Amino acid sequence: MAEISIRESVRSFVKWKAEVLSDDSPYSKAMMAKLRQGVGKQMESRPDVWDIVLDGLDERLLSLDGRISAPEKAIYTALTLYAVHQQGKSESMNRGNDSFGAAIKKLRDPDGGNAQSIKRRFDAIVTANGYTELSFYARGMVQLLKSKDIPLDYGLFAADLYGLGFPDTKSRVLLRWGEDYYRKGTVEKSKKEESANEQ
Repeated sequence: MAEISIRESVRSFVKWKAEVLSDDSPYSKAMMAKLRQGVGKQMESRPDVWDIVLDGLDERLLSLDGRISAPEKAIYTALTLYAVHQQGKSESMNRGNDSFGAAIKKLRDPDGGNAQSIKRRFDAIVTANGYTELSFYARGMVQLLKSKDIPLDYGLFAADLYGLGFPDTKSRVLLRWGEDYYRKGTVEKSKKEESANEQ
């Protein structure tokens, strides 16, 4: 399976699972609680979430050697962080087309009062030594996004997390996050312009 195909499969799977989790059913509530308990833990040690993380997953994305595959790891991380982000929210925090960098940019105060604090946190993510450290810092950032009701495209986030597992795509993912974080103007403005052009 080509890498681009894997990225798209990861993205669409997480988008679908986030929709499943966003309904108000007892199953979704229970699964979201279990996912939150799994943040920072290895998926292999959390069989209670395999139902939501693995059921319906394209067989080509599953592990072949009994160790978690890169797609499974990205999906699990994204869904656990989505569960943290969504807790206590009535509106879905999985929406838009913002990359992680673009969402983080929205945390900055208009007057720039918190710019250095946000930049330090962003820098810690993009310079993290390995996936585990990056996931730790990403959790803190997701909690900040939650506090400000800033949504994130979790399908795209999962695809990016998958891309971080490979040296040739890691630098591209991190650079895109950086470009989106430092881009002038606002993402909302460009979205409004796009929707006006579609009409």
